[in-house]
Amino acid sequence: MLKDVSEEEALRTVGELSLRLSAICTKFPRADQSRIDGLEKELSAAKVELQEVKASASDLKTQFDRLNVMKAEHAKCVGLLKAADDRAKEEQLKAKEAADKLRKLQRRFDDLSLEHLAVVGSAADWQKKAKEY
Repeated sequence: MLKDVSEEEALRTVGELSLRLSAICTKFPRADQSRIDGLEKELSAAKVELQEVKASASDLKTQFDRLNVMKAEHAKCVGLLKAADDRAKEEQLKAKEAADKLRKLQRRFDDLSLEHLAVVGSAADWQKKAKEY
């Protein structure tokens, strides 16, 4: 596969290849190892931070789940409290109605007592008058 070339042609080819290699090296310089090491450290730190963020997000999710459970329990308690408050208001209304009825009965009793006393007094007067005649 190799062909015989003259020394002059070989030198020319070597020169051309050297120029090409020089151009390639200029376009694509070697990587700076310290920069690579720095980037690897940054990547490692970013991975650690990502794990911390994931753990924090997991903790937040757990806390939100607990908060939602508390909110559901609170809503249940609010419902029970409202029902108890409604029952208490009904009982207060019944107690007020009973107190009103009791006051009416007391007034009626007082009226009847006065009427009775008047009748007894009148009967006593009639008995006295009847004895006189």
